Amino acid sequence: MAIRDKKVLLVVSPNEFSGEDYHIARRALEAEGARVTVASTHLGFLRAKSGAGLKVDIMIDDVKTWDYDGAIFMGGEGGREFFQHEKVHKLAKDMESNKVLGAIGDAAMVFANAGIVSGKRMTGAQTAASLLREKGAVYTGREIEVEGKIVTVRSPHFISQFINAFTDLLGRGRD
Repeated sequence: MAIRDKKVLLVVSPNEFSGEDYHIARRALEAEGARVTVASTHLGFLRAKSGAGLKVDIMIDDVKTWDYDGAIFMGGEGGREFFQHEKVHKLAKDMESNKVLGAIGDAAMVFANAGIVSGKRMTGAQTAASLLREKGAVYTGREIEVEGKIVTVRSPHFISQFINAFTDLLGRGRD
C-alpha cells in the first residue's frame, strides 16, 4: 500500500544505536514515499556502534505529534537509556491513540514503561519479556506482532518484515 507523503518519526538513542537497523528502516520507508524525520535527545550528528552516522532533525522535546503519521522506536544497546526517559514515554503515549507505532527489539520496553501495552499482544527482545508481562502485555515471543496500530519485532533479523507490517498499517490510513 502506498505511503507517499506519510510522515514517519524515527526515534533514535544518541548512543550505541543500531546503524544497520536505522538505515534499513529509513531506506525502506523512503522507497515507499514516506518522509522521514529523525528525533533524539541530542541534535547534530550521531554515530552508530558500527560507525555509520546520521543527522538528528529534531529534539524529542520539540516533536509535535500531530505532524506525524507514525513513529518507530529504534532498538540497540543505546536505546536502553530511553527505558526510563519520561519525555520518550510521553511521546509514545501521546502517539498511541491515533498513530502507527513500531518498536524494534528492546525498544518494546519504552512502550511498556509508557503504559501502552496492557492487554496487548507484544513481542520484543527476550530481555523485554518480563517487563512487558509485568506491565500487562501478552508477550508472545513471535518474530513480529501487530496489535491494533502497534508493530513490535523480536530482533533486527526480521526488520524487513517489520517495516512491511508498519508500512501496511500506514497505508491503511489508520491515523
